[in-house]
Amino acid sequence: KEVKFKDASKISGWAKKYVKQCQMAGIVNGDNGSFNPKGKATRAEVATVMYNFCENYMTYIYDFESQEGQFVAK
Repeated sequence: KEVKFKDASKISGWAKKYVKQCQMAGIVNGDNGSFNPKGKATRAEVATVMYNFCENYMTYIYDFESQEGQFVAK
């Protein structure tokens, strides 16, 4: 479900479709209805984006024989 960010007009033109895609994919959620495109992301925010991406689009495969693991696309 698409969410319209209150500050969408502040998102750079080249980035609008990517922000929308990431929002629709559940990777970014914004904060209280805002995206804050001119702000700086905290470590927690970046970690949340990475977690959401991995949770939705990656699977970790661990090979017990070789004791090596890797992420693969779902």
